[in-house]
Amino acid sequence: MKTFFVFLITLLTFFTLLGWQWFQSTSTSSQSSKKEATFRVTTDIVVRNDTLNITQTYPSLVNVSPPPSTKDVRCFLGDEEVACVADDRKAGVDEGLAFQYRYSVPFNGIVKEGMFPLWQETLPDTYSETITIEESSTSPSSWFVNGRQIGGNVLEVIAYYEETLSVPAYTLTRLPVDTFKKLATDDDQLSVWQDVQLGEQPLLARISPLNVDVPIHLIYTNLPESRSFVNTVLVGQDTTEDGLKTLVLEATVKGKMTQPVDGRVVDWVVALMIGDIDNEPVLQSVQKSLDETQWEKWKQSVEKAPLLNRRLLDEFLSAVYGMDTSYFTAQTSEKQIPLFWYDKRPVQFNEEFQNDVDIIWIEDNPYTPFMRMFTALGYEVERFSEEQMILARRGEDTFRFYENQNSFLYNDARYGLLENPLLRIKDELWIGTGWIEEITPYRWQETNESITLE
Repeated sequence: MKTFFVFLITLLTFFTLLGWQWFQSTSTSSQSSKKEATFRVTTDIVVRNDTLNITQTYPSLVNVSPPPSTKDVRCFLGDEEVACVADDRKAGVDEGLAFQYRYSVPFNGIVKEGMFPLWQETLPDTYSETITIEESSTSPSSWFVNGRQIGGNVLEVIAYYEETLSVPAYTLTRLPVDTFKKLATDDDQLSVWQDVQLGEQPLLARISPLNVDVPIHLIYTNLPESRSFVNTVLVGQDTTEDGLKTLVLEATVKGKMTQPVDGRVVDWVVALMIGDIDNEPVLQSVQKSLDETQWEKWKQSVEKAPLLNRRLLDEFLSAVYGMDTSYFTAQTSEKQIPLFWYDKRPVQFNEEFQNDVDIIWIEDNPYTPFMRMFTALGYEVERFSEEQMILARRGEDTFRFYENQNSFLYNDARYGLLENPLLRIKDELWIGTGWIEEITPYRWQETNESITLE
């Protein structure tokens, strides 16, 4: 019996040590896979009635643009005052010194966005931002940044709030405690505030069927109109049940986006989630190009994504179709760009692969970049933006194509066309590959491995 107890104790000790080693290894692994926030930004806000005095400090010089509607903007690099705009800043400054924005901004409403400097470069993976707000304790408020409530303490003289974010601050919400009260809800993801002068809100109970997957703040006001912000909806007197659901979806999408908010992405994603794309021709083109299974997979990828932007919409679309695209990234407010797909096969000319030449497909028609293709063919190519004309010259042959005309010139002779052969995608002009065969002696040859111009 004694031997049995010794054996049992030894066995328990062994498994205890084994479990501790496993815990330590998994804990260490988890911590190492999580990037430490080393690029720390501080944003200090002092409230003076309807004005916010803001000091934002970066650990080193960064490229950010001054926020609009600001007053008394001053920037410092270390102890030296410098120009806030990068192009106006003198060369040779020590970029390793702390960079600071100091400015004032009016704030006499409930929610305000675009009041912080906007990043003009890639956000560091190790970014963190600590927000502090200081106001008089005689008129404290509930504060939210990017739709997230900031914790705080009301002391004898001041009220102090602090919160740390992993993304830059963009939207700030202020609810004075003597004006707004918080209502009880059954949804952990839904926070509801109401102007104390308002009565019962009948639309509140009808929000839950949306199954919102991020925290949303509804603020019922006596304002005439409603508006959505990042994870926040100002509910005005004009709101209907369907209108409120749309606003909640807008706030949800904005909360998943990198800042500033891209209104086109919000419209596209909300239309997808509602299931009504009749007013979104950009989405209609996608639906026509995908089969039913691909369309549903793409919709699910978009709806379940924790982050959203144009690049991610393109990545989700490329994954379900099997070919790459930058369709959503290319869209502008001027004109809809048709859906296109990149051909991954290399282009070969004169027995050399042309790394600078791409092929894209629009429906069943291949296109190639005009300037890069004609340069590879030995032409001198110039683009004249004001005339919206592109010139290609080689020997005695000269071609002039126009972005705004259904015609082209060959050695000063004009030829009319039924449609413009040029297509602008972003800042580049593309031309159908068939036109290369029409106006040059070369012909396209395709295999599964490459595309050759002979």
